[in-house]
Amino acid sequence: THLSSAGMAWRGGVTVAVAIAALACVGPAVGMRPPSALRVPRRALRMSADGAPDDDVPPISRVMGSMIEKGFAEGKRVKFGVFTADVDPSAVPTEAEQQLLREAAARELVNIDSAERERRTAVGIVASALTAALSVGLLAVHAPAATRLVIAFPLFLAYGLLESGRTGL
Repeated sequence: THLSSAGMAWRGGVTVAVAIAALACVGPAVGMRPPSALRVPRRALRMSADGAPDDDVPPISRVMGSMIEKGFAEGKRVKFGVFTADVDPSAVPTEAEQQLLREAAARELVNIDSAERERRTAVGIVASALTAALSVGLLAVHAPAATRLVIAFPLFLAYGLLESGRTGL
């Protein structure tokens, strides 16, 4: 039978409402808790280096700050988006060259050099091919829909690497 778009929208809305109601009824029975019950009190998350509560610094800022301090140390460079490598001192540009590179990066709105962009693009292409092979394999073995969701992580990783290589961000 043919359903109008309004009929399909109504049917989809009913499906979502039924799913939410079922989750609300069945969730507590299988041990699921509402999100508010899973939250950690903010006070417990905000601690300064000496262990005293620190209300001025959000937890994510502290985590990112420590990662940046470790990952962006002097004499290191980012490789493949997540790894670091030592910089050859002879390869460091002069102050004048550094200034020109900064101006070009500001003009082009990028913060990744061309070599790193090429690396990320290459890894993104490989990750895309592996993701495609994984999805074909999962379809070939008739994996259940929930199992096929495993392609989400490599898919998003591949897309992120390709976009990072394309945009220079």
